[in-house]
Amino acid sequence: MNIHLIDEVIFAAHEAIPEHSTLVSRRGIEEQILKNKEIYPFLHPITTEYRRSVISRVMNSRYPAWSEQRGVHKSSFVWIMKNPEENQ
Repeated sequence: MNIHLIDEVIFAAHEAIPEHSTLVSRRGIEEQILKNKEIYPFLHPITTEYRRSVISRVMNSRYPAWSEQRGVHKSSFVWIMKNPEENQ
């Protein structure tokens, strides 16, 4: 995968984490990319389907999925970005 796409996904994920949260969603990452097209020159112009695929593949390779916890729907596109202690 293109290193520029990976870098942009990771940067967008960190920018998309809500304050006082440890989780980030694919939707939040995608909204960050669409709002700031000048910051994401590789991710913004690609198709929605491919962008979502790239986001999911990058995030799944680097962060644990929230859906791995009990009681969470398996198809949830949410990842744990930080330890809860980091938000204290």
